Parts: sequence; C-alpha cells; structure tokens
Amino acid sequence: MDVGFIILCPDKNISGLKTTLNSIKNNSYNRQSLTVVGSNVSPTELQSMKELCPAYKGKDTITSLINTGMKKLKHDWAFLVFSGSRLQPYLERKIEPFVKSEK
Repeated sequence: MDVGFIILCPDKNISGLKTTLNSIKNNSYNRQSLTVVGSNVSPTELQSMKELCPAYKGKDTITSLINTGMKKLKHDWAFLVFSGSRLQPYLERKIEPFVKSEK
C-alpha cells in the first residue's frame, strides 16, 4: 500500500508534533511523514519542526494545509492526522481489506 502521513499543525504545537511522529514510527511500517503549518509560523518555529520531519508552510485554512500536504507528499494515498493525536496499533492492517488495487 503506497501511503504516507500528512500531519496538520495549525496551532504550531511542537510537542504534539513529536507525539504524533513517535506514534507513526511505532505503529506504521516505515512510512514517510511530513508536517504542514499555517502562514503565521515564525522562522525559528519552522526550523525546529524541520529538524523533526519535513515541514512546509501553507496558508491559514485547514483546506490549504491539506492541499499543500498533498502536493508535497510523494505517495498516492495519505493519512491526514492533526498534531498531538496518536495512531492506533495495526492501523494499516485494519484498512488494507478496503483498499482496492487499480489493476
């Protein structure tokens, strides 16, 4: 399954981003993840987020954060997760029967 994670971080919560990244690392199979923040982020906050994972600046709405994340992600499918949330164990195994092949 070609899937990645887009972490939406509209509130610039760096500790929540760390929590979500650790959850992705522990509960998924080496998937790429990136974070998208709003346009009101300072350069120092953006740099500290880029140390954790690739971070991109969107605009002020949730929709623009999603659009920016989908443009930057190099996978066909994406999980949208807000920063601070945790993934449940075996998430990919639970949804795999519902994903159909395009062949």
